[in-house]
Amino acid sequence: MIKENDWLSLQRLNKITDPHYIRPGTPIRFPLAEMKTEPAQGTVVSVAGPVESTGGKLVPGSIVAEGHVIKTGENGFVTIKLTDQSTIVMQSKSLMKLDRARTITGTDIPVTRAKLMSGRIEAKIEKRPGAVSRFEVATPTSNMGVRGTRFRVSSDESGKSSTGEVLEGAVNVADASAGNGLDLAAGFGILVEEGKAPVEPVKLLGSPDLSSIAKLHERILLRVKFADVAGPTAIGHRSPVTVHFPICAPKVYSKWAKPNLAICPMVPIFCVCVPSTNPALKVRTRSRRWC
Repeated sequence: MIKENDWLSLQRLNKITDPHYIRPGTPIRFPLAEMKTEPAQGTVVSVAGPVESTGGKLVPGSIVAEGHVIKTGENGFVTIKLTDQSTIVMQSKSLMKLDRARTITGTDIPVTRAKLMSGRIEAKIEKRPGAVSRFEVATPTSNMGVRGTRFRVSSDESGKSSTGEVLEGAVNVADASAGNGLDLAAGFGILVEEGKAPVEPVKLLGSPDLSSIAKLHERILLRVKFADVAGPTAIGHRSPVTVHFPICAPKVYSKWAKPNLAICPMVPIFCVCVPSTNPALKVRTRSRRWC
């Protein structure tokens, strides 16, 4: 622990009446916040477009350490893998600081905190059976803590509102000031505004039906048409709807198309990367990559 002599806190936490008499085999809980830690680091998996970092130029294999600030420009994207194989994908026009990147001393248990000042990130946190880890994302208006899940976080440029969307697992969401929190389950999103408690969670829109799309497209410009999806217009009842449309497998090229695609039923695809390992959709162009 950070304070080696702070045994009184352990006694209170574990409800031990007599510290001189503890039965063999009694489980002892240690507060994660009081454990000693050592520095950890992330690794850049992929980068595209304009991306800046206070730690230097980012290329695949670059190290991202605690305290580094990363900024993506228009059509800039970067994917960062953490020590426990969790990943953070920063989308274009985003600003994030890796506020805390550490592991518990003597273990491989990570303690990570990302501070999203503006823009949008998607995080996939690896589940750790039998182990505890801490991953937090902070925005100017909210704090989101997770343990093994996949979720998205966004913060507007003014810093007055943020949203969270959970795809897998669960996330605890609290406002940054008063700390009023609630658990957000998979398939739901939430809006947190400055000085206010989180609003009632909203069920996320379902995936559009793309079963009618041909498996092979010969032309460079690909247009996908799908029916409207019933449901609320957006988290916090904002419009237009934003649909995220990944068009290439992450292992091939970790990049997303522009996020604001679903403002009309006819959706233009702005970026196509080839080859794709997705058997449901193959795109043929004159070059290996057209973006």
